[in-house]
Amino acid sequence: MKSMGTRKSARTLGIAAALALGATFLVAAPAAAASWTSISGTVFSDSDAWYYSSVIRTKRGGGKVSAKFSNLPACGSSANTQLRFAITKPGTQTLIGGIQYFPVINDERTLASSVADGTQFRTTFSRYLSCTNSDHNFSGSLYY
Repeated sequence: MKSMGTRKSARTLGIAAALALGATFLVAAPAAAASWTSISGTVFSDSDAWYYSSVIRTKRGGGKVSAKFSNLPACGSSANTQLRFAITKPGTQTLIGGIQYFPVINDERTLASSVADGTQFRTTFSRYLSCTNSDHNFSGSLYY
């Protein structure tokens, strides 16, 4: 009977060692990398009105958060299609980084630099100039 208990203890030690070794590799795994994600939204007619998204996003990997747009809200026949865009802490209006202005499509701008991996944020945006009877939609990509 004693030899059976010794084998059971050896097996338990072997399993514990394998789990410890596996945990070491698990901790040493690299963080997820940031990537481009599609975004879209609608701005209000009034340039003083900011929209705060209800979508909470999580930064993957440390570094910058940036945006670029393939479609910007138009203002009638005006060439001014500028959009204001930023990121904030969830549940607040506290900016992470600063407000960026997007006057043309495909213009990549950094919203915040040196954002820590795992930081949660939401987007906020508004029209640059008040404009009624126009296209209020935008679409593009957010890198986080």
